[in-house]
Amino acid sequence: MPAIFIDANILLGFWCLREGRLPSELLLPLVELGGHVLITKQVADEVQRNKLTVFLKNVGEMSMKTPPLIPDHLAKRKSYHDLNNELKRLDEMATSARKQWNASTSELAAAISEGSDLVSEMLAPLFEQAVSPTREQLDAARHRKELGNPPGKRADPLGDQISWEQLLDASKKEKEVWILTKDSDLAHVVDGTRHLNPFLRQELLARGVQKIHVFDNLSAAMKSLKDAGIGAKKLGDGELVRLEEMETRDAHKIVHQAFFPTEGDWICMMCSRWNKDRGLTAHPSNFGGWSYWITCSHCGVRYDTGEPYDD
Repeated sequence: MPAIFIDANILLGFWCLREGRLPSELLLPLVELGGHVLITKQVADEVQRNKLTVFLKNVGEMSMKTPPLIPDHLAKRKSYHDLNNELKRLDEMATSARKQWNASTSELAAAISEGSDLVSEMLAPLFEQAVSPTREQLDAARHRKELGNPPGKRADPLGDQISWEQLLDASKKEKEVWILTKDSDLAHVVDGTRHLNPFLRQELLARGVQKIHVFDNLSAAMKSLKDAGIGAKKLGDGELVRLEEMETRDAHKIVHQAFFPTEGDWICMMCSRWNKDRGLTAHPSNFGGWSYWITCSHCGVRYDTGEPYDD
């Protein structure tokens, strides 16, 4: 029986180029977990819907703009002319790199769309075992949504509720369960640690689960699973620590304020889901001074809007 649930917002990290990027070394160990992992049809469909969008999020960011040349009428020293020649060489290299970048990302985008990219092919065995919900699970998910019980938001389509009902049923004979998610509907982050929603925790305990592990970092989860004798046998503890640091470093990047409208709904650049609540809070800004930060109500990722906070 599956002992591990992995949300779509974790899996999509393999298609990220920058924010939320997962280390390549984790792909094979994840696939090797095989039958231990519960992949619901909802999660598989969400990955298919969003993987190309996630990949394209950073594709247009390659600029490599070189400084201007020093004009001849100011280039009194030979070193200035040497610098100009070096800048010309760098500009030619940058132009060539941009052409290769555009061609490569266009080719990769087509492969991702077709499902022929390496990640899609390697994860195919996991997605092929995606479990469709039963009629009873669908009814229970609708009832959960009507009552307003987690997970899921009232304004969102029925989805997270279905996966949770499937996880509850899959956990009935399990003593230990691992949950990998960045969704704040399931767990909240306190000092870097994710804590499962109390209502959801009680539901798992009622099914007989005795120990619940919650992670938003795949590397840390792999370390926990390895300690329990499940998977990641080829990765040493030191390597897993290094990968965890790398994954943590790439988890939350600053997004320029232009990505966010001054009012109305906005879309999270991490999980590609719409938000109605802006949830602005003041923090030290990447742009200097203090600014308002915006938080995704789905995955918990925070962004610096760049909007000055004056108080």
